[in-house]
Amino acid sequence: MLFKDFTYKQSIFFVLLIGSIGYIIYLNIQVKDLTDSVDDLYYQLNELSSKVDDLEKSLDEKVTSTQIDEWYYKEKIDLQRREIEASNNRAFKHTTYYGLIEGTKYEDYIIQSEYSDYKNPDLSKVVVYVEGTDNVIDYLIHLSGQSYFYYLKDRI
Repeated sequence: MLFKDFTYKQSIFFVLLIGSIGYIIYLNIQVKDLTDSVDDLYYQLNELSSKVDDLEKSLDEKVTSTQIDEWYYKEKIDLQRREIEASNNRAFKHTTYYGLIEGTKYEDYIIQSEYSDYKNPDLSKVVVYVEGTDNVIDYLIHLSGQSYFYYLKDRI
C-alpha cells in the first residue's frame, strides 16, 4: 500500500497537493469556458458591426444627398414654372382689361364690388374708389382672381 508508509504530515500534504492540482484543473476549465464565451461574444459583435455597416450602406444608397438636391431643384423649377404661368396669366388679364378701357374718355372709375352679407346688412354693398387706368386694371385683376362680381360704372 502506497499510503501506508506515509506519515500523517505527508498524507495531509499529498491530499492538499491533489486538491490543489484538481482546483487548478477546474480553474483552467473555467478560464477555457470564459475564453470561448468571450470569443463567441467577439464574433457576435463583429457580425453586428458588419450588419450595421450594411444597413448604413443601404441607407446611403436609398437616400443620397444628390437625390435630395435633385428633389430640391425639381421643386424649385416647378415653383418657377408656376410663377411664370401666374405672371403670364396676370399679363394676359392686364392686356385684356387695358383693351377694354383703352381709348375711352374716362380715366377715373368707380369700381363697385357687391356681395350679400346677411348677418350685417350695412356691409352688403361696398364701393371702392380707384383712380387711374393702371390702378383700375390691377384692381380688376385682383377681383378676377377671387369670386367677386364686379362692374365698371362712370364716376358720379
